[in-house]
Amino acid sequence: GTSSISTCACLPHYQTADALHYRYHAAEDADELTVIDSPEVFQHRFITRVAVYQNKARAGSLDWKVACECRLSISAYSVSRSEDGRFMAIGGDNGMVGLCQMSYNNNDNGEPPSSSSGGGNTSSPTLTVIAYLRFGHTITTMCNSLRFGSFLGVERLYVASQDGVVA
Repeated sequence: GTSSISTCACLPHYQTADALHYRYHAAEDADELTVIDSPEVFQHRFITRVAVYQNKARAGSLDWKVACECRLSISAYSVSRSEDGRFMAIGGDNGMVGLCQMSYNNNDNGEPPSSSSGGGNTSSPTLTVIAYLRFGHTITTMCNSLRFGSFLGVERLYVASQDGVVA
């Protein structure tokens, strides 16, 4: 299949510069859009909802549906997905980065298992927070840019924080 980005969709998102991440998911023949929603305050802490929307319809359809979501205890500013789609990093306040894993049918390989009946995968993926990482020189720094990329043939997570640290 080929990817087609919808021309307009009304999805809830937080007004930050890096709050969206697009990926075409070939095994599902679906466009996937990861969105950071507005943080909420709960017991004096920020809780941010991260949702992955899928659009399996083609030709510019606006039929985006929530495939999975999770909540992180940070105020998020940036999101990035690994090249294979298995991992997601969400950069936030206090030098924190939440690391999530996306899986289909309890697989951790980011791809749905093949169906013996040929009907494809009908289950929803899951998104699980697996770790919190701290970056930056101070506890008040913001991790406002994240990218997965390859260095010496190994995929790595690169984080830029507001206090000038790139790790």
